[in-house]
Amino acid sequence: MAITINKIKQVLVAGAIGDAIGRKVEFWTWSFIKEVFGKSGITKTKLAKGEWLVSDDTQMSFFCLNGIFDYLGLKDSNHINSDKLVLEIWKNYKDWYLTQQNGTSNVSFDQPKRWKILKSNKKNKLLSYESLWNARAPGLTCLGAIKNNKMGTYSDKLNNSKGCGTIMRVAPLIILSQRLSLPELFDIGSRQGATTHSNPMGYLSGGFFLGYLKLIMEGKSFDESFNENLKILTAYSEFLESEDDKKEVLNMLKYLEDLVDVIQESKKNKNILRHDELVGRLGKGWVAHESLGIAIYSSQVAKDFDDLLDISINHRGDSDSTGSLAAQLMIADPNIELPEFFNSEDFYFHTLDVGEPFEYLFKLLDKHKKKLLIN
Repeated sequence: MAITINKIKQVLVAGAIGDAIGRKVEFWTWSFIKEVFGKSGITKTKLAKGEWLVSDDTQMSFFCLNGIFDYLGLKDSNHINSDKLVLEIWKNYKDWYLTQQNGTSNVSFDQPKRWKILKSNKKNKLLSYESLWNARAPGLTCLGAIKNNKMGTYSDKLNNSKGCGTIMRVAPLIILSQRLSLPELFDIGSRQGATTHSNPMGYLSGGFFLGYLKLIMEGKSFDESFNENLKILTAYSEFLESEDDKKEVLNMLKYLEDLVDVIQESKKNKNILRHDELVGRLGKGWVAHESLGIAIYSSQVAKDFDDLLDISINHRGDSDSTGSLAAQLMIADPNIELPEFFNSEDFYFHTLDVGEPFEYLFKLLDKHKKKLLIN
């Protein structure tokens, strides 16, 4: 089944939805979430208009997508050159870093400094959107890696981080799914993660998520989508030179194999893991392979989109990332649409705080669809 422009847009919006709801309770315990929002926890109806604020997850996804468009604007982009593509994405991550100079608190960028940066950087249109100039607990590894002004690669390591900053921004690369094979797409997803995070459990989680997302969007079953990417991941355990890196990949493989058992067990016993039980079994999602696990689990066991948001967000872990990733995976299914509550241009462009950059990027997506081989 062919991946369509409309489905890609829905997946990206779904990610922003999960991010905005999850951001509201990130760092909170389940008991405190219940104290504030009641026994059902946070739901879509408990965010008022003006409270749909995304985090660095969606912000960095936008800059990743813009980096792809920058690459497609190059003269020699008819054949995908992975080195040049990753470099353009990295340049855009550096532009995102400019918007975060107020640090890690929930504050907006002071205007004088913002306009000074805008005046010196006129190329990146995303920098003109005020909604993106907000620092909402951005990932410290992303900030630190980009600040050093050196792009990481598989071999040029910057740190030993396996944080979820690699995976929460990777979904926009799905627009290349018709131009790249599954192994190539997995590799690009991993390489963009390695620009900031050097532990293979971190960057390979991005590749796995992207490859899995592609096959789900093409209508493949869970078993096929999961196992095909597991094969690619296994190959990396042989490709990597460092014994420590190989051990990390083997640990990730063991986690994912256990994840399948947990999913099967939940379906068989009709006992869905939630809240403290969920993070006790799968982890809190602060590291990439755990956020991957929670997202896949939620998308496989939830009965509908509201249930998915409950499972993936109402816990004491990295709720914006797990909520965003899980939402993307559920809406990736060709047979599932965004619920009516979310599925309108009014919600995309006026309720979410990043409506203007969404509109801009979606126009670019329409512009490049012929080159991307998608309809």
